[in-house]
Amino acid sequence: MTEEYDLFISHASEDKKDIVRPLVTELDDMGLDVWYDEFELELGDSLTDSITKGLKNSRCGVIVLSKDFFGKNWTETEKKSVKI
Repeated sequence: MTEEYDLFISHASEDKKDIVRPLVTELDDMGLDVWYDEFELELGDSLTDSITKGLKNSRCGVIVLSKDFFGKNWTETEKKSVKI
């Protein structure tokens, strides 16, 4: 059975410490099931396959926009996959 998520979090790694981890912690505390790379990825996982699966199985996507987010190839791909 495939796990389903309430939210998929797309972000730049530079924003993890100060923005994304605190946000994900709050969302988790609210009872939301969040696809967040640090929770879902395991050693040896294909990053592309894991992200694709997370996007496909999430009801909504949250994009953390910052100056670090823009210009990264993979964030552009995630952004295009999130239904707005």
